[in-house]
Amino acid sequence: MFKLDLSKTYTYPVTMEVKDADGKTKKHSFKAKFNRYKQNELDDIIEKSKDKELNDQQLAEMVLVGWEGIQDEDGNDIEFNEDSRDVVLDVFPVRPSIISAFFESLQGAKRKN
Repeated sequence: MFKLDLSKTYTYPVTMEVKDADGKTKKHSFKAKFNRYKQNELDDIIEKSKDKELNDQQLAEMVLVGWEGIQDEDGNDIEFNEDSRDVVLDVFPVRPSIISAFFESLQGAKRKN
């Protein structure tokens, strides 16, 4: 059975590896809230990305509309807003990880052999 979901957003996990102050690599993850686009909108986004009409910052700003599980250095949840989004997107490798997760979410779950 196919249940049509017309919600405007959905959540998807974002995982990344970040080096700490000691140079050790640690895995971090959070849930991104992405815009749900219509097929023609996705086609346009993909085409503009390929043609370099959209840079990574612009793409991340378009698709990311919220998050769960991002905290400051004191362990306090960081509320999603335009300013906090820009700060978080400026931390490497958050932006490329969000973009990768967005495109991965469009492909669906990977099949196991």
